Amino acid sequence: MSPASPPWRFRLIALTVLSLVVVVAVLVRAAAARMRDTTARAQLLGELGRLDDQQAAWDARHGTFARQFGATENDTTLAFTPTPGVELRFEASVPGGWSAIATSDRLLAAPRQCGIYRGPPAAAPHRALSAPGAVVCW
Repeated sequence: MSPASPPWRFRLIALTVLSLVVVVAVLVRAAAARMRDTTARAQLLGELGRLDDQQAAWDARHGTFARQFGATENDTTLAFTPTPGVELRFEASVPGGWSAIATSDRLLAAPRQCGIYRGPPAAAPHRALSAPGAVVCW
């Protein structure tokens, strides 16, 4: 054995430490992805709740729900701007009801969409939405 090469025990310890570092790095990356998805999903739920509050206020003022939302308010448009990174769209506008679906490009794992509806069940854009006003992800 030459003096320049470390003993086999040192190599084994170094390989074990390197393996542990790789395992920890993989676990940290997976936890970070889960945390990012949890945060993005919470943001979707918050946006839909905020839209529901705005629609309730619109209904109290106008006696009907807004059919669309935009940067400025007029007779049919609710002034509502989603948070950057959240895509929000109205799915149905039926007499006495409305529904919306929110998505985010930050979501990597299912569920990737969340929705809400108010009014008759015909307004619900997805079968996962079983109760008016409940925000559900699918």
